[in-house]
Amino acid sequence: MYCSKCGNQAQQTDLWCTRCGSRLEETVPEPNQNRKVYNAPAADSHSEKRIKDYFGRSIVSALFGSISLGAAAVIFSGMTRTELAVGDISRAGAYSEKAKAFCAMSFAVGIVKALCVAAILLSTATLSVIQTFF
Repeated sequence: MYCSKCGNQAQQTDLWCTRCGSRLEETVPEPNQNRKVYNAPAADSHSEKRIKDYFGRSIVSALFGSISLGAAAVIFSGMTRTELAVGDISRAGAYSEKAKAFCAMSFAVGIVKALCVAAILLSTATLSVIQTFF
């Protein structure tokens, strides 16, 4: 069976496409080599939106921001991937939003830490210059 939206091969028991997240409602014949089978997107369908897992951002935020908040972002990112794989789009969307929020919080903490370090370095350099002249 193939997804009618993206052409991804799916198992007969799958309810959701593991690539695009759309519902697998009916069997679509195997596409031939020259033509892909796609349906036009429905205007009011919520499953048409691609759900991001923010895995890359989570890793970067753990490295350069807050380690604990970044680790939470990585965990929610993994949970997003798991829910997408089993086809639970609503939970995947909720976990995706949590991963995005933890990434933002981790980056904010990282920026505050960088500003504090810069202020300390600047104040120590200023004190050294003042002590040199006096």
